[in-house]
Amino acid sequence: MATRSVDVGPGFALCVEGCANSALLALATSERVLGLRDRVTLTAVNQLANAHDARINELCFSGPHTLYSASSDGRVRLWDPSAACLAPVREIPAADDGSEVWSVSVEPEAHLVATGTETAVVLWDVRRLTTPLARYEVHTEAVTQVRFRPGSAAAPSLLTGSMDGLLCEIDCRVTDEDDAVVGTHNTESPVTALGFFCGAGAPSDAPCECAWALSSTDAISLWNLVLAERLGSFDNLVPHLTSDHLTDGPTGAKASTSRAASSVAASSAAASLSAATAAMGSLSLAYVVGCAWDVKAGRLLMLGGDADGTGRTFEVRPDGIRHVGTMPAASRPRGHIDRIRAFHYVQADATFVTGAEDGVVCLWPGETRGAPSPAGARSAKSSAAAMGKAEARLAMAMGPKLTTAEATEESPLAEEATGAPDDDEAAVDDGPAAKKIKRPKDKEKWRVKPY
Repeated sequence: MATRSVDVGPGFALCVEGCANSALLALATSERVLGLRDRVTLTAVNQLANAHDARINELCFSGPHTLYSASSDGRVRLWDPSAACLAPVREIPAADDGSEVWSVSVEPEAHLVATGTETAVVLWDVRRLTTPLARYEVHTEAVTQVRFRPGSAAAPSLLTGSMDGLLCEIDCRVTDEDDAVVGTHNTESPVTALGFFCGAGAPSDAPCECAWALSSTDAISLWNLVLAERLGSFDNLVPHLTSDHLTDGPTGAKASTSRAASSVAASSAAASLSAATAAMGSLSLAYVVGCAWDVKAGRLLMLGGDADGTGRTFEVRPDGIRHVGTMPAASRPRGHIDRIRAFHYVQADATFVTGAEDGVVCLWPGETRGAPSPAGARSAKSSAAAMGKAEARLAMAMGPKLTTAEATEESPLAEEATGAPDDDEAAVDDGPAAKKIKRPKDKEKWRVKPY
């Protein structure tokens, strides 16, 4: 069960973001409350009601003294956590058309801020926020995600995702949108989250070569941005009853139709991975929250869950997915009793901080890792010959290839931390705080982004 749990009401956490340079944790709730907490103890530092005039969609730290918040009121506000975020220090003005801001990302060394709005990707210089540096109308629908590539400060590179299903790589040194786009990749489904990952042993200042994307259909796709190849696609993680929300034709690595002339087709090696993906079947998940790159272990972690509040973590590789641990549902304050909406992975101690629709934020213990065995390393080398160039390079970096048995094997965390409670234990009433908050039957009403 969770190490610590706290109620963050009113409402529930839509965004959970940690600062890499301090022990601060920032939260944004469904009631527009911006809160600061200690990442270790979850003790409240401060919270500010009505931090925006509309829903807060994303938070982003830029060092211990600057926190950005993006909102559907069309504004991005800058806060000083060292001053307890009592009032916004600065503000990026709303666009003339009043477009909602869905995402924000910062490249502090290059003094750049990028925002994703209903109509465009907008680039700003943090030293002069009166006028944008550039405006890129490279998507046909709302821009849900913008992320600067780690290690690209010398030549700032931005990856964007949109409801149109495309990932666009933008060279931020170029202001003309036609010349700025250096790569386009078609995920075939609306993009709701994305991030970067790279091979173990890569220089810390080197730009990450690979990216992951999560779609509104709970599908995960992996991409090598340098080689412009799809490494893998997992579109059966969550069983869907209907496919009305999909475009014509199949999805994932089997799709062959592009939405744009510049879209990159799935590689033949990625298509061969679909059989391994299908063999795993459904992972018994109700939804996927997102992924996080574990820098120390050199692996990509995915968090999904069930409607009862149970969370499950997995290791994702191009050749399969392996269960890593479980965050068991339980009566508060020992765990979640409703859908997990946001999380932050703490690199320093491999812990998770999760926020759910029950209005609770939980801190989960890390797992004990073991170094790969020499035999496993040889296995990765032998399997690399049968894989495509991109897959071989990534497999060598991420460790031995998963077998079908390993892909479905459960390897929970320490028993005292993850042992699922039995029915009697789960039904224990810990008082008023343990009762569920009443929610509308239509859970889609609680979706907070344009998907």
